[in-house]
Amino acid sequence: KEAQAQKKADARAAAEQLKREKAEAASVLALEAKVKATTQKKAAVAQRALSTAKPGATINLFGLFGGQDGEGAAPQVSKPARAAQTKKSASSAPRGVPTISSWKQNRDGSISGFISGSPSFDEGEAVSTSPITTDAEGGNVVQTSSGSRYFLDPDSERSDSGGGIFSLFGGGDKTPAAKTAVTSSDSKADLAAERKQKAEAAKQAAAAKAAAAQEEAQIRKAAAEQARLAAAEKRKEDAAAKLQAAQAAREEARVAAAEAMRARKQKTEAAKQAAAQKAEAAKQAAAERKAATAQAAQERKEAQAQKQADARAAAEQLKREKAEAASVLALEA
Repeated sequence: KEAQAQKKADARAAAEQLKREKAEAASVLALEAKVKATTQKKAAVAQRALSTAKPGATINLFGLFGGQDGEGAAPQVSKPARAAQTKKSASSAPRGVPTISSWKQNRDGSISGFISGSPSFDEGEAVSTSPITTDAEGGNVVQTSSGSRYFLDPDSERSDSGGGIFSLFGGGDKTPAAKTAVTSSDSKADLAAERKQKAEAAKQAAAAKAAAAQEEAQIRKAAAEQARLAAAEKRKEDAAAKLQAAQAAREEARVAAAEAMRARKQKTEAAKQAAAQKAEAAKQAAAERKAATAQAAQERKEAQAQKQADARAAAEQLKREKAEAASVLALEA
């Protein structure tokens, strides 16, 4: 019974192990499918954003490569809008207008600085606008050729020295930034810069796609290694289970043989005891018959002796009676 219970427990353990291996394989396949789908989605989103972006639109390139907006999120594109210009100086920005601090005007007429109050960028991030169409004066709201409006911080020093844009694609100041807004204008120079930026973005998208493909290859390699290790572990466990099953079978056969031997021994002993009891009973019966025969002979002998004694006594009695009769006759005579 113990060997059979162990065999059933081993079978249940093997079934559980197989179930876990199937679940792990399914998880690996699901992860590979997710990585592949994410890569394809990112590539499609990047291609669509680059192909549909209009001149003068502000594109958040970080949305193309899985930035804070989430994986595969569509890039933020702000549509050009025209707003009335203002020349009036103020100490704070009007409601809804982002503020650019530590600003300076570049050679191409754009403004570089650190933006705040914008729903499209984090607080204090470095940006470069497209060329503005109004005078760059602190405390005023300026408007770009694309229609975007910004409030220039009056407490920031104004500088007209060159330096280019704070951009993801190099050029200009080397101030670090988590995100960069890059806009184009209708001028030939801006169109060339926009084409260069799109080419650089496409290059980075290709690099991101290659990195994702490499990551996917590494995941597949890790999955294959995991599957190989799982298969090796399963083979090891199967061999151990077979060995254990063989040992259990041998032990079960040994126990069965021992039980059969004990049964045969018990049977033989019982037969011997039965034969002894039978012989004893026969012996006792013979003794009883012999005793009965002896007693019967003794009884017959005693009866014969009694009969003979009775006969002698009768003869003696008859003899006395005859003597008495003769005596009486003699006396009478």
